Amino acid sequence: MTQYILTSPCTAELVEKNSRFIGWGFPCSTLKDFNSLHNKMKSEYQDASHVAYAYLIVEDGTQKIRFSDDGEPGGTAGKPILNHLQGKGLINAVIFVIRYFGGVKLGAGGLVRAYGGGAREALAVANIEEYIPVSQLEFTASYDTQKHIEYCLKKFDGKTINIEFTEELKYQVSIPERLLRDFRDAVSIKGVLLETED
Repeated sequence: MTQYILTSPCTAELVEKNSRFIGWGFPCSTLKDFNSLHNKMKSEYQDASHVAYAYLIVEDGTQKIRFSDDGEPGGTAGKPILNHLQGKGLINAVIFVIRYFGGVKLGAGGLVRAYGGGAREALAVANIEEYIPVSQLEFTASYDTQKHIEYCLKKFDGKTINIEFTEELKYQVSIPERLLRDFRDAVSIKGVLLETED
């Protein structure tokens, strides 16, 4: 099954019986990222009635899923948000739906529709692209191989994370996993030996 990621934050708002629901979606690839975003949302919307959320993160090869109703009746906020996240095939993403209570109770069904709607509206304006797993490599190379390495990176959709210019070039790069073997083979023509980062 194809997986997708958010490429930038997205937000949208809806009103249900005077209650405001603000949906926010963020790229989020680690629990550390989530904690930072959660603190940010709680701080920015500290006057809100509820800050419900759901995330789906793949970290160290493990899928981590969590959702919170943040004080709403069980299953009426976080789960509907998660359903929209999973329905879009998204990973490494978090969606928050912030509620400002408008004085009218919505009931369980109304809450499910409203929180799900907040997530849906945010994702409707999101920039989404296919998730391509990458591997990180670290290796050293002589200066006379630099042009060849740059050519191989471009050819195999690689990205340079960092280069240190010491007695030799110290590269840190990321390569799509499906092209990793081809990149290794192409680079090794010039005698460069690659080690996968642990």
